[in-house]
Order: sequence, then C-alpha cells, then structure tokens
Amino acid sequence: RLADLYELRGENDAALDERQRIARLDPGDPYAAVRAARAAIRVGDLDLAGEWYERAVPNDPHGAIVLTESAEFFAKTGNHDGALELLSSFERLGSGNLGAWQVAAEAYRAMGMDEAAVRADDCGNPDLERCG
Repeated sequence: RLADLYELRGENDAALDERQRIARLDPGDPYAAVRAARAAIRVGDLDLAGEWYERAVPNDPHGAIVLTESAEFFAKTGNHDGALELLSSFERLGSGNLGAWQVAAEAYRAMGMDEAAVRADDCGNPDLERCG
C-alpha cells in the first residue's frame, strides 16, 4: 500500500524503491516483479525494468499476463527474439484471457508483425471465437 501511495503522489522514485523491496521480500511472486518492472518504466530505467520482467517469467511460466506483458516490453525495447519466445509460450497455453491476447497483439504490432497482431486481436475479441 505504501508503494501505491507513493505512486498516487507522483513520487515515482520512492514507489520504485518500495516495489523493489516488496519484490525482493517475496522473490517467488511474479506479480511483485511485474509491478517493480512497471515502476522502473515510470522512472525511465528500462534496463532495470527488463531485469524485473526476466525475474517474473520463471516464477509464472504459464501466466498469460506475465508472458504477454513481458513480451510487449521486450518487443518495444528491441529484444524481438525474447518477445517471440514469450509469445510462443503464451500461444501454446491456449489461454482464454482476452486482455492477454490484446497485449500480445500490441507486442506483435511493435515488431511489425501485422498478420500475427490481427490474429491476436481476433483472439482477444469477445465477439469472435476464442483461440484458447
């Protein structure tokens, strides 16, 4: 809650410190690592964000949100091989998580893979047949 308070007050450096402290106290919690990565992005430390995303994935290798959010980050920061590996893992899951499919579409778009992005968009559309 302290990290949330710092974020609400715009104290992004303090929020990052708190998010990292929380993630270090519970190194097996992938969502704590993802929140630390997001906080690092807010302060512009992309290298640190990448480290936290890399820590999150092994702790939830079948987690749709962890895989796709990490993939989107890597796609947008130029690590296309890493992004594609995570997206491949996500697609093998056959997830029904519509939000995760939408994030996957953004990751594909960031890499210029329009056909894959359209497919992921379709999978994330609640009015169309599910891909999961």
